[in-house]
Order: sequence, then C-alpha cells, then structure tokens
Amino acid sequence: MCFPPLDAYARVAFCKQSAVTAVLTQTLCPTWDQTLIFDEIEIYEGVVNVAKNSPSVVVELFDRDSVVRFVVSFTFLVS
Repeated sequence: MCFPPLDAYARVAFCKQSAVTAVLTQTLCPTWDQTLIFDEIEIYEGVVNVAKNSPSVVVELFDRDSVVRFVVSFTFLVS
C-alpha cells in the first residue's frame, strides 16, 4: 500500500497546555527539529510521587489537508 505525501504537523499536550509544531509539507517521514515551550508548569507532588505517577505527554499527529488523526500517548519519566 502506498500513501500520498502528508502536510504533517503535531500538537503536543502536557499539564493542561498544548503547543503546535510547524507544518512539514509533502513528506512521508516528518521529522521535527523544533523546541516547544510550555510556560509555568506547576507540579505539586514530590519527586518520588512524580516519578511513580508521571504526567502524560500526548502527541497528536495531523495532516493539514485531512481529518485523519493519529494519537500517540507516552509518559514523561523523571529521573
């Protein structure tokens, strides 16, 4: 199966905030070299509790020209 090139961008959500990457046009393998800044993140737990119950980082991948959405969720680990 062959897929057409995408105009890909990602939305990243962390601790009730979100940020969006730049759109990469006409690509089958989007790779972002971009820093997303989240201002004033407050985590009220101690380091041990945060390490055990780390906040989720949700990455949603989109094609600018489509309604198709792929959602990837992973956990941010504190060491």
